[in-house]
Amino acid sequence: MTAPDGRFLANDSLPLRGIKVVELSHMIMGPVTGMILADLGAEVIKIEPIEGDNTRRLKGSGIGYFPVFSRNKQSLAVDLKSPDGQALVRDLAGRADMLVENFRDDSLAQYGLDYAALSSVNPGLIYISLKGFLSGPYQSRTALDEVVQMMGGMAQINGDGQTPRRVAPSANDILGGTFGVVGALAALNDRQRTGRGRHIRSGLFETNLLLVAQFIAQYQLTGTPAIPVGRTRKPPWGVYDIFETADGRIFVAVVSDAQWRSFARVFLPPEFADDERLRTAVQREAARDWVVPQVAAALKHWKSAELCAALEAAGLSYGPIREPHDLLDDPHLREGEALIDTRLPSGEQIAAAALPIEFDGRKAGKRSDPAPVGGDTRAVLAGLGLTPERIEALLASGAVGSPRNPKIAAGGLSRPPAPPPPTPPTPRPAIRMPLVSWRLPMLLRSLLALFLMSAAVLSQAQGFPSQPIKMIIPSTPGGGTDFIGRLITSKLAEINGWTMLPVNRPGAGTALGLAEAAKGNPSGHELVIAQTDNVSLIPLLMKVSYDPIKDLVPVALVATTPMVLIVPTASPYKTLGDAIAAAKAAPGTITYGTSGTGGSVHIAIERLQVAAGFKMQHVPYKGSTPALADLVGGHLGFAGSSISSAASLLAAGKIRALAVTSPKRNPALPDVPSVAELGYKDFSVVSYYGVMAPAGLPAAVQARLNADINKILQRPEARTALLAQGLEPSPLTSDEFGALIRADIQKSREVISSAGIKVE
Repeated sequence: MTAPDGRFLANDSLPLRGIKVVELSHMIMGPVTGMILADLGAEVIKIEPIEGDNTRRLKGSGIGYFPVFSRNKQSLAVDLKSPDGQALVRDLAGRADMLVENFRDDSLAQYGLDYAALSSVNPGLIYISLKGFLSGPYQSRTALDEVVQMMGGMAQINGDGQTPRRVAPSANDILGGTFGVVGALAALNDRQRTGRGRHIRSGLFETNLLLVAQFIAQYQLTGTPAIPVGRTRKPPWGVYDIFETADGRIFVAVVSDAQWRSFARVFLPPEFADDERLRTAVQREAARDWVVPQVAAALKHWKSAELCAALEAAGLSYGPIREPHDLLDDPHLREGEALIDTRLPSGEQIAAAALPIEFDGRKAGKRSDPAPVGGDTRAVLAGLGLTPERIEALLASGAVGSPRNPKIAAGGLSRPPAPPPPTPPTPRPAIRMPLVSWRLPMLLRSLLALFLMSAAVLSQAQGFPSQPIKMIIPSTPGGGTDFIGRLITSKLAEINGWTMLPVNRPGAGTALGLAEAAKGNPSGHELVIAQTDNVSLIPLLMKVSYDPIKDLVPVALVATTPMVLIVPTASPYKTLGDAIAAAKAAPGTITYGTSGTGGSVHIAIERLQVAAGFKMQHVPYKGSTPALADLVGGHLGFAGSSISSAASLLAAGKIRALAVTSPKRNPALPDVPSVAELGYKDFSVVSYYGVMAPAGLPAAVQARLNADINKILQRPEARTALLAQGLEPSPLTSDEFGALIRADIQKSREVISSAGIKVE
């Protein structure tokens, strides 16, 4: 959410927007990691048992676990003992940027959800394991925060010297989860260079070690063990104590010589400020036995509020003694938006702590409250490309659950139908030798030339690939381009056993990725997802470092898709006609968002405005994800998007589709009319997505990649996934794809010129 005074980051400013995370965790350490990533903008899908995470049902001191660490996440309820449930989670992980888990090392391997299994199909996956112990003899032990506090010395120094006492907050869980995030962000940065993810492990015991490291160093340097805080101990400063006031207690810390002089002048008799025995910190520490009682006598007559004000004015460090619930009324926390109002699925409300971080003076806020068990199951499955019928079948089988289907006994679990056997190749007709003998030498020469040419071409493909293949995805994670890039890479890896490295290269309206590819090695080991925007539009609108015709070669067309015209669910516009009428009544007042100036969505809406005679105000964004976020948040009145980018929000009912820009309705949105059928019969704007490579690609490698990608497009699961995203599989030869590109560039040149579109 965005606070009225702007103290929370807007959705399009969240630093991890577009990053996809699967959270398989329980209790505290894992949920903390997921919450931090979610608060920073990642799309976190929490996998829960059908009956819900156990922390939902905790009472007593554990009742706050779920409410505090579950905001900004989606809930997918899955029976992991079900083959269908396992397959769904593997599919999610195959498309994710990160996975968070805090189970025993061998627990997830039985479901094919361990790092080795998942990284083989998603090499870019950052896998965050949160454990009791890192590498060493204790690695396989089970641990809890309190266990490692006991064995790690923390409970001892927090006790009275005889009885160890745990630190009440889950210090190791929370800090250990935070270190998991630190490792993941470092791996994310490294992935931008290498294309590969990493396996990150964070341990409770090792976190505890860091927290007590200063006491270990104290022992090594002095030979004296740390004195437990519950026993009489000697603070390291002359004044560093809790003092009674007339109506309460306040902790006062005076650590530097300058602070001592200020403190003495304001709160003590005049002679203290000039006492040579108290001039240095070492001297004041030695004089604690007689100084601290004098300070206590001077402060006990102050009222707490007046003493705090005086200490504040003197620039001294202090803190009134409070209980945790007293912080609900702390003016600094309230005014600084450090407490986030949170509504639980039960309807109860609490105030939970925001992340203790500010970006340019703003904190990360709340986009969604903790979800009910399986509250996002249908939307998540729709985002995977499952049809409504398939989703309902999974719910009925008990493989997944939703609020309307909380728990169904596992019975005959439905399995997806096996794909049909491949169609056998059509037999080629036998070559018939000509009857006229004088033609034979010419025919033999032609056949020999054809054979030698084929052999030469085949030799180019020998040994391909000889290294991992990098697929450049010129967008942020999330959205149609990323979906297609990851689908093609995962399927090429699946059918060929190749190592595929999907690498996101957003920037310059998707042109940055193509610019990188244009300079790449033309061996076939560097590919790029090309689309209407970065091939047919951007080079006509701005200066780029590549020529899509000269510097790149077409490999395969993957899919075509129209744009979908959308409004927030709460919008008064129920039809496209309503939106057009409102825009005509108040020209330029309705804002519409797109993924960038001069992009295919911008072109589509500009053409619609010309065709229908209305005018809206364009608000360009850096990608579809932030534009859609602001549409959902009510900051835009209208928007256009690829169907794949909008699919999950449409399935969740967070936005409403008014029309698609293709001549006919799209199979993914059968109830949404086309612009053409609403009275604009000649209106049609359709985008394409495909794979290109650096110029100079060997013909044999080009032919091999084209054949393999076209084979993928014939696979039922790939076609289903594409169609569910509004993407129509469109297999073509490389030459046919090249002809489509050239024709589209010419058409775009004409539209841009007539509409006067310019990139500022």
